Amino acid sequence: MEETIYYEVTGAGEPLVLSHGAGGNHAIWFEQVAFFSRNYKVVTWDQRSFGNSTDHAGRHNAEAFAADLLALLDHLEIDRAHLAGQSMGGWTTVRFALDHPDRVRSVILADTTGGIVTDEVRLDYERLRSGERGPKARRHARKVVSTRTPLAVLLPAGPVEPGGIGVPARPVATRRAGASGDAPRGTGPDRAGSPLPGGR
Repeated sequence: MEETIYYEVTGAGEPLVLSHGAGGNHAIWFEQVAFFSRNYKVVTWDQRSFGNSTDHAGRHNAEAFAADLLALLDHLEIDRAHLAGQSMGGWTTVRFALDHPDRVRSVILADTTGGIVTDEVRLDYERLRSGERGPKARRHARKVVSTRTPLAVLLPAGPVEPGGIGVPARPVATRRAGASGDAPRGTGPDRAGSPLPGGR
């Protein structure tokens, strides 16, 4: 069974891949796309089970997301990329960077632990769960809460190229180039119906 992974590419330059958080999709990055597409090839995508992407196999986890990201980079013929992950997307970014460090130019984590748990993170989580109140909790909250800046509507610097790729329902990372079996088929405008590079 194949999953469909939706993506969009805007701009030109070094690749920058933006991975959204839970409850989001590729569209949450509209302001970042408008800004960064002036100097970067910006790739936004819907992680499996979000937006226009499927999750027929019910594999909603960082390992599956990272395998899908690998398939997407291979499909777009991107050897190395800057990776930015927001919230849940940070887990994807960290997992991918650990599994494929040679494919990563840099890692940007926003509003996420990325799955990295320290004593401080554990304590923060326990405070939240317990509903801790009082001056100590308020002082701590002031340290971690940032102010919001006004939203500005910006237009992308160039045309948006939507697309989608098919990925197998089983983990992509376990398949190697030349492995037997059906290759996922692309559905994007650049490679409609063609296999992903390397037969992944």
